[in-house]
Amino acid sequence: MKKHIILVAGLLLLSACVAVDTTSDTQGNTSSAAASSEAVPSAARVIEMTATNWQFTPAAVTLQQGENAVIRLAATAGNHGFAVQELGINEAVNEGQTKDITIPTDRPGTYRFRCSVPCGEGHTDMTGTLVIE
Repeated sequence: MKKHIILVAGLLLLSACVAVDTTSDTQGNTSSAAASSEAVPSAARVIEMTATNWQFTPAAVTLQQGENAVIRLAATAGNHGFAVQELGINEAVNEGQTKDITIPTDRPGTYRFRCSVPCGEGHTDMTGTLVIE
């Protein structure tokens, strides 16, 4: 009987544990992965995008309304951000880092995205267009 109680207590403790995936930025700050990006849904369309000094490639993305879409942003030169104010998106990505950014596609329209991390003399020109049809 005592073995059963210990076994049940052990199982309860294990079931109460939650794995937390954390990442560290270049300054050693740790944050939850869920706070910055979500797991990519298996049926999501993934758009590979790079951020280099003063440009996004591609700088224009077209999505369909209701489509599951993720931008996989890789900073290949410098620290950058990806912000779409109207959609509530503002994610930073450091040089050498890749981040998955889920794009809400429930509202059709043309949205401007921009770099939200000051990255030098061409920062104000670091923009692109997101179209949801």
